[in-house]
Amino acid sequence: MKKEAENIIVASALHMIEKNITLESTIDLSKNNLAIGFFDGLHLGHRAILNEEKEDGQQLSLLTFDVEQLGAFKKDALTIYTNAERALLFSEARIESIFVLPFDIRTQNASKEDFLAFLQRLTPHRVLVGEDFRFGKGALGKAEDIRKAFPEKEVRILPLLCDEKGKISSSRIRSLLSEGDIENANRLLGRPYFVIGNVVHGRHNGHRLGFPTANLVLVNGKAYPSEGVYKTRTFVDGKVYPSMTNIGTHPTIDETVRKTLETHIHGFSGDLYGRSIRVEFLSRLRDQMRFSSAEDLENQLKEDLRRILSDA
Repeated sequence: MKKEAENIIVASALHMIEKNITLESTIDLSKNNLAIGFFDGLHLGHRAILNEEKEDGQQLSLLTFDVEQLGAFKKDALTIYTNAERALLFSEARIESIFVLPFDIRTQNASKEDFLAFLQRLTPHRVLVGEDFRFGKGALGKAEDIRKAFPEKEVRILPLLCDEKGKISSSRIRSLLSEGDIENANRLLGRPYFVIGNVVHGRHNGHRLGFPTANLVLVNGKAYPSEGVYKTRTFVDGKVYPSMTNIGTHPTIDETVRKTLETHIHGFSGDLYGRSIRVEFLSRLRDQMRFSSAEDLENQLKEDLRRILSDA
């Protein structure tokens, strides 16, 4: 997954540099504004921090963490985007440099003082964090501690972005995805939720029904929309196609134990196996259903496609 995202970034955003660092690293960021956080969804709250950081013309850098390591330290922890997908978002946001800390035992157990000493060795021009940022063992470090550690520099502690239902947060977005509420998840993300992956072989049942699909493997630790059929659009080699995507166990024909993600790409012909595609989720069409026959399923798929194309 990481390799394919690197290819996308090289093709679309040569300006971005991503570098893995450790708590022992020393870096001269004296000409850089530095925003700190997980940024796992790059949602509206995260974007408010980044927009604030761009104001004074300094170079834009992020200090973030390896989100794919969360599951090793917190049971059932899910991330909205994988490292590779998040890197694509960073590149599209035109962020010059990303510094990624491993979210390993060393980082988890670092004291508040150790983490602050690490930040001081980065010598940032300015620091920005959300007011709920926590760091160090036991999450004892708070945003205000960073301000105290940089008495001669500007440290902006930004208030949480809220809407009428409360704080805009990654946990709230993950909850909306689990409910299949893709429209509201997208609203908080500020863009359509998406999945990047390499197309793999499936059971070819869609092809036999006249609806061939591109199948992507569901990645452990990533938050996906709930089972159902969704209106999507799919990016293949820089071109965008209307599509419909099913997440589930296709109970009518060859039901599976594990969920799959299958996308019918309207208007595309060709071999996609092994190639990378991006599927953006736009709205939910219906729940997963068990049909009495393959013919009934085929008729429903025709109706699903009609709805997608009529809204295009």
